[in-house]
Amino acid sequence: MKNIDLRKVYQGMRDDLAERGLIPAGLKQAAEDTYRQRNPYAKEHGERFSWLKDKSCLDRGARTAFFVGCTPSYVRRSVASEAAALLDNLGLDYTVASDEWCCAHPLMSAGETGKAAEFMRHNIETYQKLGVERMIFLCPGCQMTFTNELPEVLGHSLPFETVNILELVAEELKKGHLELASMPAGTVMTYHDPCTLGRQLKIYDAPRQIIKALPGTRFVEMPRNRQDSFCCGAGSYVRYDFPGLTDTAGLQRWSEAVGTKAGMLLTSCISCLTEFQQVKGQTKDKLEVVDLVSLVNKQVRVIEAVTS
Repeated sequence: MKNIDLRKVYQGMRDDLAERGLIPAGLKQAAEDTYRQRNPYAKEHGERFSWLKDKSCLDRGARTAFFVGCTPSYVRRSVASEAAALLDNLGLDYTVASDEWCCAHPLMSAGETGKAAEFMRHNIETYQKLGVERMIFLCPGCQMTFTNELPEVLGHSLPFETVNILELVAEELKKGHLELASMPAGTVMTYHDPCTLGRQLKIYDAPRQIIKALPGTRFVEMPRNRQDSFCCGAGSYVRYDFPGLTDTAGLQRWSEAVGTKAGMLLTSCISCLTEFQQVKGQTKDKLEVVDLVSLVNKQVRVIEAVTS
């Protein structure tokens, strides 16, 4: 058996397509907007943290940073707010850089590796100036870019520890520093493993540990789970140019979730969350779609504040 790193193969193909001017139009535009506006949504850079109510965390020197990402900052601000509130509830001392740029995922997807390197260097330098040693991520795409792609592009290791916010919660639950309030008795939940969080970052246990710690609930796996999870269809900006393909995949995965007879579908990727909410709108299914981080923030009870 030969182990071929397909991610590197596909990235090489993207780079070749970019050199030949063959990147699909929608993805190309997203990359151009990213390079010009520091985000793929063509929003003003100065609006990046307009959702953040308490701005005292901005540009503070701290060991831990919260890298928010573009989609939470501009499109799904309620999820960004829930994540920041969760970190505050935990008592964590953290900073957010006001000059945070896109992680460079859109540029990598469009084969613009050279431009992506500029963004990676900027973000590293920005957070090093704040004394950051650990970076907490909400978005799996951002975390994968920092953890897996940045060392390959820049040729050196990342000077920060990278942690997903769900890993932080699961660890604090294990230590007994947190507990989760009861859900309505008999609540049945299923969980969708996002491709990037799962196959790329190998984070499978933390979300399940959290879900199983919710009193009053029963957890049911979908037939395809963990490393065999089926893609929701929304990754790598596929919807920008191939919306039919995205919806076909999303509907197929949705049918698996409905088949579990669960009342709540949880996930931990904003792209997956958005796709499932769109698919739900096309059906009459009563299955509720919920972001796991947002649910945790609503249910968490802090016994002992996080000190590091």
